[in-house]
Order: sequence, then C-alpha cells, then structure tokens
Amino acid sequence: MSRGAVLTVAAAVILAGPIHAQEAAEGLEASPSQTDGDDADTSSATENERSGAWELGAFVGLLNDEPEYNPDDVTDQYRRDALIGARAGYTFPFGLMLGTQGSNSLARMRMPDGNGSVPGRNVNVFLLEAVFGYNFFLSQRFDAFLSVGPGIAICSPDGLDAETDFALNYGVGGRYFFNNRIGVRGDIRMHQIMNAMGDTRSEILADPGQQDLWALELSIGVSVLLGKNPR
Repeated sequence: MSRGAVLTVAAAVILAGPIHAQEAAEGLEASPSQTDGDDADTSSATENERSGAWELGAFVGLLNDEPEYNPDDVTDQYRRDALIGARAGYTFPFGLMLGTQGSNSLARMRMPDGNGSVPGRNVNVFLLEAVFGYNFFLSQRFDAFLSVGPGIAICSPDGLDAETDFALNYGVGGRYFFNNRIGVRGDIRMHQIMNAMGDTRSEILADPGQQDLWALELSIGVSVLLGKNPR
C-alpha cells in the first residue's frame, strides 16, 4: 500500500471516533426528552381520571302516601301528592355517595276531628334526610345507584300542632348526563315515618296504636356536578 493510501485510512479512523462519540451523546440527550414525553402522557392520563364530585340538584315528583293514617279503618283513595325538593351531596371516585335532601309535600289524610267523624285533612309534610349510597358508573353518561338513610319528618295537620317524627328512606335511582356537568336524575324512594303523628293521635284517640306512614317518592330533577373531572 502506498504512503498516501495509509495516511488516508489513518485520517478516516481518527475522524470516525469523534463522529461516533457525538452521535452517542446526541442519543443520550434524546432519551431524557423521550422519557419526559412518556411521563407527560402518564401524567395527562392520571389527570383525566374521574375525580370526586359535588352534586347540587332540584327535583319535583309525587309522594304516594299508603297506607294512610286511618283510625276508623275507612279506606281512603290512594293519593298522589305533589312533591318538590332539593339535594346536595358528594360522590367519591370509587362510588360511595354521601348527601342530604329536603322535600315538601301537601298530603291529604283521613284524621278524626274529635266529633266522631273522620274527614279528610291536609297535612303539610317536610322531609329532611341524610342519604348514604353506592353509585355504579355504567358508562360515561349513565349511572345507577342504591341509597338508604335516616331523617326526620315534620308533619303539620290543618288545625293541629306540628309534630316531628323519625324517618327512614331507601331506594334506587339513575342519572343521565348530557355533558361533563349537567344531567337529569330520577329516584324511586320509600320514606317510612315511624309512628307517624303519634302524639297528635294520642290527643284525639283513647288508643291510637302504633302506625307508620309509608310514602313512596317518584321524582325527577336536574343535577349539576362540581369538581375537576366529575365524569
């Protein structure tokens, strides 16, 4: 091999070292950026996960009071009384629901008037209740839930003193959301008022007995969710 060829090969070897070193350095510099990109994707996915959400809502419906307070065993017409109310609550990402609701209905029940007759009497019923439940996230737009809770019922019959009784509520329902915040909610809920208006009946009847009032709520309303990623 000639002297010129040897010098050419030597120069190529000497120059190849720095070139490969530079490429390796660039590769190392690219790796952190790729890792950062992967981390960013992971962080973004985490941020898009459902968070807990506050729910504010209002509803209307019917309160079917059956059996009614009926001391003379005179069967009254099965009634469907208008109901209006509002609720507030919090749903955790794993489904637990905690909340409260208040509602009012003007019921009409048969109650004695002290003169031996049993006329119909308007009874203003206020229900203030806690709600504990579990929410099933069935899809991005639709939920279903079970709930139960204690509360009080304030019953105020026309012409008589108001009375506060212990109550339980339990039921099922569903929510459908039009977007990430606003939806409609329907409830089927039983309200059991323990010994309904027992003190009031004791003033009128010699032996009022123990009688609970069962009132079935059928309601529909609007729900608004507050939170970072409620859906």
